[in-house]
Amino acid sequence: MGTRKVLLPFAGSTIIARVVDALLEAPVDRVFVVVRPGDDALKAALGARPVCCVENPETGGDMLSSLRCGLRAAPSTTGAFVATPADLPSIEPRLVRALLAAFRAGGHGILAPTHRGRRGHPLVFAARYRAELLSAHDGIGLRGLLAAHPDEVGEWPSAGPAVLEDLDTPADYDRSLRKRAAGRGERAF
Repeated sequence: MGTRKVLLPFAGSTIIARVVDALLEAPVDRVFVVVRPGDDALKAALGARPVCCVENPETGGDMLSSLRCGLRAAPSTTGAFVATPADLPSIEPRLVRALLAAFRAGGHGILAPTHRGRRGHPLVFAARYRAELLSAHDGIGLRGLLAAHPDEVGEWPSAGPAVLEDLDTPADYDRSLRKRAAGRGERAF
């Protein structure tokens, strides 16, 4: 992207704050934000939100290394996890609530939201996969978990594309801003 994308402005806030607010308002019990060591700018962008910032010492690490930091920081009594990249600013609290309700009702150990046949985020998974994620799937990440347990994966169909709209390029960011300005990115999930 060429810049700290999670700190870019989005809908009167920042990308990271939008994602965190969606989780907090859903609500989930605890939100862990994995940050680089000494990332004061990101911590400042979160303000006084009740989150736990966890430093990932692997500054060049992949998403799995960040996920592992969050899993290690979570209490051992945690029953399920919601994992999402920080660059999905179109997810909303009601989407997270609906996804969690489907997870509780569905009987699957892993629930992946989908839109038009493609899997997205946030991903919800039972705590029984914690040890596996801490020790396996290097270089593959959460896709490795899904591949290892295909019979445990449920899919939750999202009516809107928010579960797929991560922002990897300036064009992605511009497109998302235009959709929001046009009123199409605000409500559907």
